[in-house]
Amino acid sequence: MENHAISNAKGWAETIAEAMAALATLESGDAETVQFDGDEFDDSDTLRERIEQMPLSVQVRDGWHAPGAESDGPDEFEILLSTGGPALRIYGAIDGRPDLQWQDWGTPWTDYRDTTDEQDEALARFVSLFWFGD
Repeated sequence: MENHAISNAKGWAETIAEAMAALATLESGDAETVQFDGDEFDDSDTLRERIEQMPLSVQVRDGWHAPGAESDGPDEFEILLSTGGPALRIYGAIDGRPDLQWQDWGTPWTDYRDTTDEQDEALARFVSLFWFGD
């Protein structure tokens, strides 16, 4: 039986790797145009905007601190890619390695670890496109 949550995670890992490779190609000047998601792009800013629109939401949260105390800023982030059954997010500490996590009906968030080194690097670059500050 196919696990749709894992298939969803695999598909998103591949899509993010494709998106970041296309963006890197345009930024480096190795090509004048690239294909991504069925569209042709000739401008890295336009492609970056398209990539930044992929998540459903981007959220941060602060760590524990005393009521009324000043916060040092966010400690963790979540980039929600899909919801329901299955759901998928990129989650991590602001200064740490991002984790691709899947969830299906009745299951807790579970790390998806079946990624290549290229996909892991693309995931980190994808996360770096988003600003988590105040």
